[in-house]
Amino acid sequence: EVAKVTAPMDGIVAHVNDQLGDQPDLVNGSPYEKGWVFTIEPTNLRKNLKGLYYGQEARNYINEEREKLVSMANEDLRVAADGGVSAEDISQELEGKNWAKFIKTFLKT
Repeated sequence: EVAKVTAPMDGIVAHVNDQLGDQPDLVNGSPYEKGWVFTIEPTNLRKNLKGLYYGQEARNYINEEREKLVSMANEDLRVAADGGVSAEDISQELEGKNWAKFIKTFLKT
């Protein structure tokens, strides 16, 4: 699946990780080292930094997003609460309307 991503930063894409074309699993296995997607050369850094979440505010946001994801998975994917096997990549389980809803909810596009 393909999805557009909205970044919290205005800027120009300076570098793209070409390794992901051959090894897309790096995103999950090494997101901060080998699995980065792109780097941005900021064009409005001061303004953008004011809009970012920090500290407890960031933790609250992540917890809210996690709860939305769990709720969506239970509702749309009919995930059992019996300790069944979880999906390695939820995007593999989503199709059509569910994929579009996931993208709109979490990637803000």
